[in-house]
Amino acid sequence: MMLLAVTNQLCLDVAVIPLLWLLPMGLYLLSFILCFHSARWYSRPAFGIALAPALAQCIYILYRGIHVGIPLQITSYCLTLFVCCMICHGELVRFKPQPDHLTSFYLMIAAGGAAGGVFVNLAAPLIFKGYWELHLGLVGIAAVFLVILFNDPSGPIHGGRPSWAWALIYLSCAALIVALAAHIKDSFNDAVAAKRNFFGILKVSLETSNDRSEDRVVLMHGRIEHGFQFITEDKRYWPTSYFGPNSGVGIAIRCHPHRTGSQRRPLRIGIVGLGTGTLAAYGEQGDYLRFYEVNPEVVKLADKYFTYCKDSPARVDVVLGDARISMEREKSRGQRGQYDIIAVDAFSSDAIPVHLLTRECYRLYRYHLKDDGILAMHVSSRYFNLHPVILALAELEEKKGVRALLIQDEGSRLQGTDATSWILLTSNQEFINNPEVRNAISPWTPDDFPALLFTDDYSNLIRLLRSKRFFYLD
Repeated sequence: MMLLAVTNQLCLDVAVIPLLWLLPMGLYLLSFILCFHSARWYSRPAFGIALAPALAQCIYILYRGIHVGIPLQITSYCLTLFVCCMICHGELVRFKPQPDHLTSFYLMIAAGGAAGGVFVNLAAPLIFKGYWELHLGLVGIAAVFLVILFNDPSGPIHGGRPSWAWALIYLSCAALIVALAAHIKDSFNDAVAAKRNFFGILKVSLETSNDRSEDRVVLMHGRIEHGFQFITEDKRYWPTSYFGPNSGVGIAIRCHPHRTGSQRRPLRIGIVGLGTGTLAAYGEQGDYLRFYEVNPEVVKLADKYFTYCKDSPARVDVVLGDARISMEREKSRGQRGQYDIIAVDAFSSDAIPVHLLTRECYRLYRYHLKDDGILAMHVSSRYFNLHPVILALAELEEKKGVRALLIQDEGSRLQGTDATSWILLTSNQEFINNPEVRNAISPWTPDDFPALLFTDDYSNLIRLLRSKRFFYLD
């Protein structure tokens, strides 16, 4: 159970990095091999002493969350997993029966692993709103280890003696339980709704302040904000968070020639990632907006707790399913999107949807875009610099006049917008020459080069790491 719990925590909440799941699996197998190879690899006193700091630092990392760099989080959870696995496997070896009972012994080990898998993958999502099987596993391993120590007649603290040692142990266990319970409570303290499924954990919370005009409903995916909406009538229509008027996608919509020409014409906009539906706030009468959303729970929460799509005077559709697959199906049926703008904002937590950034997927976007359309890519990321990847996509059609425009917005607290980075790919010269667009363009930096082309057969996120932010601890 601990293996799957830690894997979920790492791969769904910390960082969706390809093949990262191999690390906890490798540590689990290593502990199994070491313990069953020779008893000398497992020392009960040594790993018993190591268990306390391992649990303590794991709890610290749980509380600090995104304020700790990804490598430190990965190291922390893997260290805790390894210590726990060494204790579990080491104690299993101590209880190994005589050869004539080994078949049933190993059968029970396999059954226990299967039961843990069933619990984490099938039962836990129904019982828990968060990845609380990790909390349960930490407490369970500590409790089982203490029971073993209490009942071992050869141990130095057998039978609850000396009393001072067990008093300290009981106090530590109580602190462990309280800390984990408090973390669970704090995680959903302000939640009005929470859902957990294959795609992760979604939470809708109500944030209030002394100024009622600042009250808002927020959608969180894991530990990352995925949009919010002000509650008051005068602000509920504002495009907020990463989609403000001065963001890349805001400029793409506001400054599109259909919006700025002498004769305003309706826009067709395709949007990868629904979130709260914020971009529907830009819709005008006659416009058509199609959202592509892979997570059905996002659709339900956006419809129930946010009103952007309902309030929009534009026609709004939501297509459920992976955006790339949905667009490929439309292409196979000969249905061109004929979009004036395609906005790609499909991050999951702080994860990178690599399959939506490849050469093959870019060609799919171009198929559904009009010749003078604008592809807006949201590239804000705490740990990765995606600029080289998007620059490489622009180079594919450089001869056709396609340019990559970096739009970086510092955000505005008064407008309820966050700092963002968007890259706009277009050959629309009327749009590119718009003075407001030209003033919004940010310069490229040396870190943005050389360009790095992702394909369906090749991607390399390691080259895109922002090392100073990837390893930070504050």
